[in-house]
Amino acid sequence: MNIKQLEKTTITLIAILIFYILLGFFLPLMHDDLLWYSDYGNSMLNSETATLNGRYLGNFFEMIAVKISWIRWLTYGLTSVGLIWLIIKTIDAQKNIIFYFITFIMMLIMPSQIFSQTFGWFAGFYNYVPPILSTLFIIHTILNIIVYNKKMSVHNLVIFYIVCLIGQLFIENITVFNCMFLFLSLIYYFVSYRMINTKLLFGFLMSTIGTMLMFSNPNYHKIFFEGATDYQQVSNDKGFFTKIFETTTSVLPNWIYYNEIVIVIITTLILLFLLIKSKRFSQLDTLKRKSLIVGLLLLPTYYFIIYNQFELAHETHVSLFNIASTLICIIYIVAMILTMSIVLIDRKELIVTYIIMVSMHLISITLIIVSPIGPRNFLIVYVMHLIIVLMLLKRVCDYITFNLKWTISVATVLALVYLSTFSFINHQNELRVQNLKQQIKAYPKKKVYTLPLLPFEHYMQKVTPNEEKYQKFFNEYHGIPDDIKVKYIPFGTNKND
Repeated sequence: MNIKQLEKTTITLIAILIFYILLGFFLPLMHDDLLWYSDYGNSMLNSETATLNGRYLGNFFEMIAVKISWIRWLTYGLTSVGLIWLIIKTIDAQKNIIFYFITFIMMLIMPSQIFSQTFGWFAGFYNYVPPILSTLFIIHTILNIIVYNKKMSVHNLVIFYIVCLIGQLFIENITVFNCMFLFLSLIYYFVSYRMINTKLLFGFLMSTIGTMLMFSNPNYHKIFFEGATDYQQVSNDKGFFTKIFETTTSVLPNWIYYNEIVIVIITTLILLFLLIKSKRFSQLDTLKRKSLIVGLLLLPTYYFIIYNQFELAHETHVSLFNIASTLICIIYIVAMILTMSIVLIDRKELIVTYIIMVSMHLISITLIIVSPIGPRNFLIVYVMHLIIVLMLLKRVCDYITFNLKWTISVATVLALVYLSTFSFINHQNELRVQNLKQQIKAYPKKKVYTLPLLPFEHYMQKVTPNEEKYQKFFNEYHGIPDDIKVKYIPFGTNKND
């Protein structure tokens, strides 16, 4: 990378950093954020953190961030930029500035349900985004070892081993995945080269130590041997095998493909474009060509005509529809695999894409026996979808040239829309707190006060208190008596209506 290119990359990353710092500045504390800020959160820090769960680093970062604003804004920005940078590094496109903007755009158009529980909520952010960085770094390092056969510097190896250890102290399914991925990589290397790679072996041992540290927490004894805690459980009241069946045929297809339909459609369109341009595809017989195209178009078509129309995401008890939806996904996966084998000429790029595809499904399988499962669990799945899209776009660049100015313009418009929206949310949040204080001052003996919900609440995680205890945390944070009760009405509604 030459000096001019380095300067462009640096300026781009600084601009993205400023965006995320501002977004973190406008994002109000909410739900569990207020719990960690409260006196109750302090007591957990002093005495109960060790037995809360094994998410030691996620909980630690959250507790510090809610107490010190500038640390919250800065870490929110740096972590977000770090994620984009690692995505680009994973696909080895650091020299192409346009990929930074495409990645930034794609991160902004992720499903709002995923955004609300990760980037729209600090508690979710610190538990779910940093471990994705650790996973991507582990994957990137392993790809360099087993695919690209690159020599690793001592500096990079030390960072790799540290990440293998501390990356296990955030969220359970990513902890399990990291350990599994390192083990499978160790086996792959042994089968391919008939020798054990000591770097991978030591990384696996470090991840195993991290996994043991997490799951040695007393909380998991209750989960595994008593069935549940106040928040987590292994199965549900329907039974263990019923839970596995429902998760496999409804929750996973729903969140890996159907709820991420935008990026699935983008992937499909790129694959179809590459097929049309491929000489190898044109040499196939008519039946094979039609089968591939139908296989790629089947899932998006099924989504719009049946899945979305009949709201099958909510009909998890209808086994026939669940099985049909799962089969559609399997057909789509097979079509993707076959299409990639045709359009990705570079063998190493093809292997990397396959590894990312396997990782995307493997990390989802680790969720089968755990409850509750939420949109936040699938941020890493979206990121892996994005990596596949970017790998394919690298191939598209062989045929067309993307307009950098237009891409920057789209990224800028989206950034301004987000900042304007969250600035408005922040302003309305401050107004309603002032409104409540004015009501209390004017009517001190009133039993219940009325406040509006915030606009665009679906982009945040329970930003309006939905339980009495969270209302008390809300009151404590804003310096309001904890016995004050509030009734919330839709935003824009006159309380006298």
